Parts: sequence; structure tokens; C-alpha cells
Amino acid sequence: MLLVVLSAAKTTQTGGTLVRMFASEFDEIFEKFPIVKQLYGGCFSSDRIPKNIKQKHFIICNTANSDSEGEHWYTFVKVSKTEVECFDPLGISSDKEMFLSEHCQFHGVQEITFNETWYFAYLF
Repeated sequence: MLLVVLSAAKTTQTGGTLVRMFASEFDEIFEKFPIVKQLYGGCFSSDRIPKNIKQKHFIICNTANSDSEGEHWYTFVKVSKTEVECFDPLGISSDKEMFLSEHCQFHGVQEITFNETWYFAYLF
């Protein structure tokens, strides 16, 4: 099974105007692709990131807490029992990596690999 997912930033630029992307929009997009929807674990704020992700599934997380407007989206893919890959379309800095390492404590995961890309593909 081939999984191709776009990693989304908080905003996209359209004609010079910044447009926010909301969690509900991810849900709507993945609703159109049943295979991707099967592997999609949902969107979460940084204070509600689940501790468990099923293997070969992905989640999308915002750096903001649930009581705020939202800041920036990251995508996490559990590629094996002990490894999660994180995708950031704007690039991972040491501050972001520290923030994500603190907020993303997944059960059984020994390694989180950070990647800078707008899209990624997995073949399972």
C-alpha cells in the first residue's frame, strides 16, 4: 500500500494573502481518499497529542494548545514499533525539535526522526 500525504503548514499564501488551514479541512481532504483515511489518526493540539499511534498510521499535530487559535502543523508517521517520523514543511529548528520531543511522548517509541519537506510518501 502506498501512502502519500502532504505535510501542511499553518498558512498558505494565496495572492499575497495568508490563509489558515483548520483541522476540519484535513478531515475533509482525507475523507475523499479512503485508503489514506484508514491510516489517518486525526488532528490534535499540542496538549492533546495521543500517546499511542498505530503502526503505519499518521497524525497531524498543531504546536498550539487546544485553548488557542493554532500556530503550525506537523505530521507524525509511525513507521515501525519503535520509530516515528516527523515532517515539518517549514523546517525543523533546534527549538522546534526540543518542543516536539517534550510534547510527543509516544508509547514504545525510542526514536523520532525529524524531516523538512512539504510532502512524503511511504510504501507499506
